[in-house]
Amino acid sequence: MLGSLRIYSIVFFSGACVMVLEILASRVIAPYYGTGLFVWSSIISVILASLSIGYYIGGRMADYKPSIQFLCYALFLAGLLTALSPLLKDAYVLSGIRPEFKYGGLVLSALLFALPSLLLGFVAPYSVRIAARSIKHVGGTAGSLYAVSTVGSIAGTLAAGFWLIPSYGVTSIIYGVSLVLVLLSLTGIKRKTLFAFVSAIVIIPLALSFLAPPEYPVLFVTDSEYYKITVYEDPGELSRRMKLDASRAGGVYLNSDHHLCDYSEITHLAYALNPEPERILVIGLGPGTQTKDAYTMFPNARVDVIEIDGAQVGVAEEYFGLDKSKVSSLQAGDARALLSTSKEKYDVIIVDAFVSKFSVPYHLITKEFIQVLSSHLTEDGVVCVNVISAVEGGRSPFFKSAYATYSSVFPVLYVVPSQSWAPEFIQNIMILAKKNGEQLSCTQFAELAKSSGDELAAKWADSCIDEPVKDQHPIILTDDYVPVDSLLATVYQ
Repeated sequence: MLGSLRIYSIVFFSGACVMVLEILASRVIAPYYGTGLFVWSSIISVILASLSIGYYIGGRMADYKPSIQFLCYALFLAGLLTALSPLLKDAYVLSGIRPEFKYGGLVLSALLFALPSLLLGFVAPYSVRIAARSIKHVGGTAGSLYAVSTVGSIAGTLAAGFWLIPSYGVTSIIYGVSLVLVLLSLTGIKRKTLFAFVSAIVIIPLALSFLAPPEYPVLFVTDSEYYKITVYEDPGELSRRMKLDASRAGGVYLNSDHHLCDYSEITHLAYALNPEPERILVIGLGPGTQTKDAYTMFPNARVDVIEIDGAQVGVAEEYFGLDKSKVSSLQAGDARALLSTSKEKYDVIIVDAFVSKFSVPYHLITKEFIQVLSSHLTEDGVVCVNVISAVEGGRSPFFKSAYATYSSVFPVLYVVPSQSWAPEFIQNIMILAKKNGEQLSCTQFAELAKSSGDELAAKWADSCIDEPVKDQHPIILTDDYVPVDSLLATVYQ
């Protein structure tokens, strides 16, 4: 009875660990290759391929040498390899290896998670041979063990999403998984003291190595449901920044009211197009720069905010001076889902939800979503959306598709890049879309902005680009066809 309980426990926790690692893999890879279609396809493919090889090897080895001790050796090795994954990740980054963008996630997934997953795939078929008392019971035993493994996988998935990632750092969870696997292995290894000592001298120094002081003073760090949120200060420029995963999400100067990020100044042009807004919607909070601008410039206006990651609200309040009392409505949730049930109309909508350098929420860049935005604008309403791309050249397809998609809904468009003098550079590009009115030339647009009295609008007005898209057939993005990953691959290849 005790032996059966041990086998079923091993199978259950092995299944759980596989799924925890799979969910964690997206967080580990996101800072380097995003969380888009290529990355998730790579992670799932690597895990499934590794498990398949593990199943095959486990089945063959079970016929050759069915032994609980041998099974626990495999668990022990899986635990040590899991503990090595943060070190391997850093070695990969420092090596300068840069495969083509779309395949980078595949390479990193294989490097970090293929061997641990293979060894965990080894467990279930090998356990069947140990647990089956006779050939008559093989079918029932296999069914029971694979059911337990699947239940463990479900438990691991739920634990990772609902508890572990929101409560602990990714690296801490990786070492936790490693520890669970090592402890499981010690239930069937004879020389427990020796193997415990070996695991301790490997895992503990590795874990401690990640406690080294960061490059800049870190004030706050947490893993939310969506991002690893870090707040840090840069003494050199006297600034405080928010980082979401590895992407800078904006910040503030500590000794000045000037904008830290140029692109956030460009949004003032939206208020030049609609100078007396009564209702403003900001989609994407971050450190709260756009929101603070809105309620500071227009204290009598209603300012609503939608941010999918509710954890950012408290961070923006505590570290970046957001005054939540001046925000009329602050909703945590998906912008498209919330707007689909809303009847509110706005004079200005600021869309600053594309945080990652490598991927964007697909459903917030399609024609159908842009039509939703249009339906929530007043007759003279303006949408201002920030995209990261190049204006011209081989790295511009994402911008061109975004522009074409907005132009399929809005009759009036203006494009203002943050580095208009370098159109082939990757940069923040603001697309301003007006629901009604006359399309002005960039010269007329600049005159309008300068006459508004807004210094920041006047500063950026001359960066407007006439004929920003010369391609005849850029892709219009729709819910049915939205190849954002392929378009972004050209940006970061």
